[in-house]
Amino acid sequence: MRLFITIALLSNYIYATPINLQNSITLTHINDINLLGETSGVTTGDDRLTGVLNLEYKDEKSLYTLSLKSYTQRHITLGQRVDTLSFAYTREILGADEEKYLYSLYIGANYIQSGDFAGEGLQNAIHSITKNPKYNLAYSNEKHSSFGVVFRALGLYKITDDINIYSTLYLNQNIDKSNNLTLSIGSEYQYNNISLWIEGVSNHITPFAHSIVEYSTPDENNNFINIGASFSWSQSYEIAIETSIGGTPLGESDDYSSLISFRYFW
Repeated sequence: MRLFITIALLSNYIYATPINLQNSITLTHINDINLLGETSGVTTGDDRLTGVLNLEYKDEKSLYTLSLKSYTQRHITLGQRVDTLSFAYTREILGADEEKYLYSLYIGANYIQSGDFAGEGLQNAIHSITKNPKYNLAYSNEKHSSFGVVFRALGLYKITDDINIYSTLYLNQNIDKSNNLTLSIGSEYQYNNISLWIEGVSNHITPFAHSIVEYSTPDENNNFINIGASFSWSQSYEIAIETSIGGTPLGESDDYSSLISFRYFW
């Protein structure tokens, strides 16, 4: 479960890199399982922030993101569950695409709401595929919503024809004082239609002001490593996988997560 940032395109590139500046539609699922399908091995197991489903639309200047997050309290007495659904719109205010480097700055707004948004069905579907147990938890009656500003900064420098270094910065500040600040710095290697990358990530979360979300965020500061790979074909499609080492941006420093993403370019 983690918010996923992928794919950018230099003017002379055909295939993807880990920053997105290209027209695309992306569907991403993130979960607290490893690449073998085993659920988190921490003390609480598969609990707290258990899954994320993101839908992203990117055109020349704008980025639209719809994000569903599912939270559970399976390991406490009378535990409940809740989902959050957020929508964010950001627009590029500054950017450049040169022979050796590119960068882009975005600013916008987001809205987030708690409720029942079918996160239980998503979790049960994943658990059926991975042969993990299903959980029957009542949805919380507590309601909360908020909105705020979003800032994104993306940059890439081309070292050779095949190797890039890049950095991303994401900031979301809401009126309920919740926020998310994520900085990543990484290196990416391209060979034909295959991309491989490794990045260091520093993440700070002040959770959305709902009691279950706050319960699900025991660690507000996390530092970890992501390792990822993507494969593109017919210049229009991409599949990517990524896994974290040493923690996650899920609010649990001893957890791990894996991601799978599908993207269509035009």
